[in-house]
Amino acid sequence: MITRVLSISFIALSCLASAQNFQESLRFELETYQILDARQDLKGKVLPRKNPLPSSTILKVSASRMGSNETAWSVDLNLSENGSASFSIPVSALDGGYYTLTGSLEGETNPQPGPVFCVRQLSDSPPNVVELHREDYLKFTVDTFRAIAEQQSSKLRGEAEGVTFLTVTRPVYRGYRSIGYKRPDGTFENYWFPEMPMDFPPFAVDFDLWTLLDRLSDATGDAKYRGMVAAMADAFKTVGFDPKNGLGYLGVEGGLDVRTASLVSMKPGTEQAQFKPMNVGNDPRLPLDRLWKHAPDEMHRMSLAMFYGLISDPESFDYNRFCHYSWSDADAKHVLERNPAHCAFESVGARMIHWWAACYARTGDEKCLHYAQRMTSKWRAVQHPESGLVPDFFGAVASQPGAPMPPGEWAECRGASLAALAYLDAAAELQTREGGAALAKQLSEMSEKLALGVARNSYDGDRRLFIEHLQLDGKPYASAARYTFHTQAEKDEAVKRDPIMAEVSVYMGTGLYRNPSYWEHCAGTSMVYELSEVARITKNAELIERCGRMVNDALDESRKQSGPFTADGCWTFRASGHYIKAAVSLYRATNDARFLDIATELADRELARLSTVVYPEWWRMPERATLLDALLRLYEAKS
Repeated sequence: MITRVLSISFIALSCLASAQNFQESLRFELETYQILDARQDLKGKVLPRKNPLPSSTILKVSASRMGSNETAWSVDLNLSENGSASFSIPVSALDGGYYTLTGSLEGETNPQPGPVFCVRQLSDSPPNVVELHREDYLKFTVDTFRAIAEQQSSKLRGEAEGVTFLTVTRPVYRGYRSIGYKRPDGTFENYWFPEMPMDFPPFAVDFDLWTLLDRLSDATGDAKYRGMVAAMADAFKTVGFDPKNGLGYLGVEGGLDVRTASLVSMKPGTEQAQFKPMNVGNDPRLPLDRLWKHAPDEMHRMSLAMFYGLISDPESFDYNRFCHYSWSDADAKHVLERNPAHCAFESVGARMIHWWAACYARTGDEKCLHYAQRMTSKWRAVQHPESGLVPDFFGAVASQPGAPMPPGEWAECRGASLAALAYLDAAAELQTREGGAALAKQLSEMSEKLALGVARNSYDGDRRLFIEHLQLDGKPYASAARYTFHTQAEKDEAVKRDPIMAEVSVYMGTGLYRNPSYWEHCAGTSMVYELSEVARITKNAELIERCGRMVNDALDESRKQSGPFTADGCWTFRASGHYIKAAVSLYRATNDARFLDIATELADRELARLSTVVYPEWWRMPERATLLDALLRLYEAKS
């Protein structure tokens, strides 16, 4: 992983400099906001947003531990001619914990707080792996939910009588430079995606926890957890759907801000929220059952609005992966103009099918059945007849208003595994109402073929990683494809033409614990779980056997981890959670106790590793739900 300096915007610092009222925002740049490795120093910069301050300006940058008024570190910086300055925080000399970075100009008496960064601290004792009982997994889960409820919850609108929502920080990704299409001169379009800090305190609704709370009531016999979900769902009905078009404040890029009961962007670095009907958290399904129970009319309206918000051409069913919220469904007109510059991911299309299928199952609305069938037919037509793989997307080419969206040239295995599971989610919904059987059969067949294609062609058992991109016939796709270079030689050639390409990663795919995704702070991949879930539902013998090898490899890799962070400085807990869930799915598919033993050892090892962490608290991470879900599944399977 290449070390980069990241650019990120923070709270404005209003100041008076050179007898002139200067009201410009400053921005800090830090290498990272979560120090999960053993680095000695944390490098950073401070820059003005617009007009530079005079080079004679002195800026004080300080860091204070959260909860303390004492300054743990500070430095006076002389700004350069362009108004910037560099600094280095000796984090190895700081106590572990969370620190707030502040900046103030000379003479300013009220420095404004900026981002929070965390210094890692581990206990001196190594992980002590002991065999736990099923009640221990439940106790650990209950204790974690207690910590979340106490420290990461908020009253709606801050009102004393408001409903309490469990909240979560918005996604936290490493900064990276992404490449787009290759230009005629051999250079690449490129875009910088900066790392964002965690939200302190978090204010976005955490939907991933809703289903877990319902199950926690089942496991403990304590109805209070289910009551928490009911209260949140009832409140979300009143404030969580856009009044203009009915789209919900949920999904990948839009969420509900509990502080203001309003829409908030969930996409790092983007202020304008967008509606994108999928979830990259622990459960890609989102708590649909709860939302349909508490807000059936709103969910019905949202399902119909998706057709006008995302579909750009009703004949071809071309669509975009997202739309904005600033339109009215009363017009009954398609919001987006057809354009091959749009990007229609397979995972988004699959989840749209699921949501329309759920609407048909619950309301009998034939429109939604028709929409689900049209989207299914669109993707069925491009599924490779032998490998079962589908393109990663339609479109994503040069803008040409009105032109059709061609299918992509490669399959992305992450998105494909998500799509395979979504097809089965849709099929399960359709099987509950007469009239959905034919489409359910199509989707089940597509899912099984797609999951087998991913399992056969993506997983490299020798390297224990999932190849990210494949040709549609299943062979590795070796050329640069969105985001990264696939080989060092390819990157070296690009750097000769454009030195900034040195900041682009070389990435073939994600490993089980090693070879982490270049954008994530957590190791591992959800694909093992998604494929195992397809195996559980379809009972496909080959898929069960292949997934069994994957979880065996995952256990072997887990045994090699000496602590809660990998050598790459990534958390191990999310990876372990995915593989525990996968092993439980295979146990339910086969009733083979060997898989339950694998899940148990994975859990015991992970909890032992987490016991050594003083800072940061793992449950502050948005990925926390994966491990909690895994421990609940293991408890349920052992009961």
